[in-house]
Amino acid sequence: MKKKVLAFFLVGVMVVGAFFAFVGCGETSPESLEVQSAYAVVQGYEWGPAVPKIVLGFADNVSGVDKDTFTVSYTQQWAGKANRTITDAYNCDGDGAKVTGASKYIAIEMSVKYNEASPFGYDMMTARNSWANINYDITVKDGKSVTVGSKTYGAGLTYKATGMDKKVPQTASWQKDTVTEGEYTLTRASWTPEGAATDSGKNPLVIWLHGAGEGGTDIDIDLLGNEVTAQTFRATLQKTVLRAHTSLPYRPPQCGWITAAASITTRAVEGRNLATPPRFGRL
Repeated sequence: MKKKVLAFFLVGVMVVGAFFAFVGCGETSPESLEVQSAYAVVQGYEWGPAVPKIVLGFADNVSGVDKDTFTVSYTQQWAGKANRTITDAYNCDGDGAKVTGASKYIAIEMSVKYNEASPFGYDMMTARNSWANINYDITVKDGKSVTVGSKTYGAGLTYKATGMDKKVPQTASWQKDTVTEGEYTLTRASWTPEGAATDSGKNPLVIWLHGAGEGGTDIDIDLLGNEVTAQTFRATLQKTVLRAHTSLPYRPPQCGWITAAASITTRAVEGRNLATPPRFGRL
């Protein structure tokens, strides 16, 4: 009799152990929103730059995402902490373009306004703008969930992005280089409207000089720190200054650069089919 009881006990232990082993072989609940890649899209407006979109990449296809799925907050080293207003969220490709089918990427679009969500910070020590250190918290809302492959991420799970990469699609069509005049090396950028480089007519040239806060060598800071990127994409400018070439010399940290900028720009436009010779000044 004792042998039978012992046998049943052993069998019972094996069955219970097998059951828990079977349950345990499934995936454990994640402790955070597991993101493989992330970047912020930076865009220039008439009042300066902002971040209207974040793109997140995951290990597998994502589903269950809409504009009410997440909350987004950020902490900027100069501006402090604030919450962002989400206007849309959707599946996208790696470049942030919306797709209708399954994908491993999602885009989160947010509203922007003056003095909100700027990727810049003004450094009082250098008297120049620079890229700010921004940390983002992207959290699944209460009552919501996100599915990535076979994993489900429930309410309260957060992805903390520190020092997120950035992309600036607006400046991708600008030609950027450096040029030296005497002791000065300037970073510069130029933009040509579609068709203006090959047409047979003469076209105007706009020479755009940046403000005091955009000195240095990163031309994207200059392009985004004033209206030039916003204006080159606006139909109103192209109607007023039809097919206008735009050139933007970027001053180095040293003083006395304006003479070098004028000489460099004059040499750069020699032989071009321009409507009038260049004139220099602050727009």
